[in-house]
Amino acid sequence: MRIRNCFLALSTLVLLFGSTPASALDFSLYGSYWDTEALDNATGFGARLGFGRSFQFEIGASYYDELGIDLAIETINTGVEVRSVDTEVIPVDLGVRFNSRDGRWYLAGGGTYYFLDSNLDTVEDDWGLYARLGRQFRSMFLEVGYRDVGGKIDSNRIEIGGAGEVIVIETSVDLAGPFFNLGWTL
Repeated sequence: MRIRNCFLALSTLVLLFGSTPASALDFSLYGSYWDTEALDNATGFGARLGFGRSFQFEIGASYYDELGIDLAIETINTGVEVRSVDTEVIPVDLGVRFNSRDGRWYLAGGGTYYFLDSNLDTVEDDWGLYARLGRQFRSMFLEVGYRDVGGKIDSNRIEIGGAGEVIVIETSVDLAGPFFNLGWTL
């Protein structure tokens, strides 16, 4: 399933890249900081392609590793235990960007598909929205934005301790929060 989705995304990029003049193509690399509501704050990195001049279509992806949350789990035998959950998030953004006339300021927004992976059995991928405001300094840029997304962590089997207890966890986590990007347009 993920291989098919990656192939479709790559095919779309090839079609867009092949049909866009080089002067209207932007490629950016950036470092990112994301302050989520429920999980730990995270640093990551990303890349983005933009197609157009004053009005651009964008596709990009970021990678955040080690977003953690501690879940309090109540079991019959041991009482309450805290289980650390580590989550990997890959947001893939598809949106539009409006550049100012001088090209220094821009406003962007669109939809995001969040690929979620965890050390638990199952984490459901989710859809969300993003918006960001940016300032271009020659080839460098600085952006501030907001991601609006929820997420659901659930597991059918988690073994706690050496007794082999099996419990069921299902919880929703709020991944919404501000993010900051600093990067370069190549």
